[in-house]
Amino acid sequence: MAAKNKEATLFPLSSLSASSAPSSPTQTVLLHEAQSRDVEEREPEDTIRVRIWKALATADKEISLKQLGSMVGERHLGDLKSHLAHVEKQAKTFGNKSKEWKERRGFLELTRNRKQVKLKKRRGDKGMVYVWLE
Repeated sequence: MAAKNKEATLFPLSSLSASSAPSSPTQTVLLHEAQSRDVEEREPEDTIRVRIWKALATADKEISLKQLGSMVGERHLGDLKSHLAHVEKQAKTFGNKSKEWKERRGFLELTRNRKQVKLKKRRGDKGMVYVWLE
């Protein structure tokens, strides 16, 4: 049996459109490898929860869930609510968080001597939910 050539040709991701999906399993694997390398080369982006913390830290007053969703790039209110539940749990252990954790979320200057931050919620007219940090 002749040895097969293991060298593969990678296509730039921009050259592939939605209509030109990989036609073979080999192309699918190569495309996945190329995407993985692209992700590794990029700087780590903030997660949705980090963006929520930053938005709440910079807000001067209470903001509605719709406003918060548009600030952090989350269109689905159900997903935003589930992330907010986790942010609320993180707020309860705020005093235990590291300096880097607080710095990344924009809280180091704001809460230098604070051990606790509370995520407050209230319901307004027509079922609107408002949130703020206290």
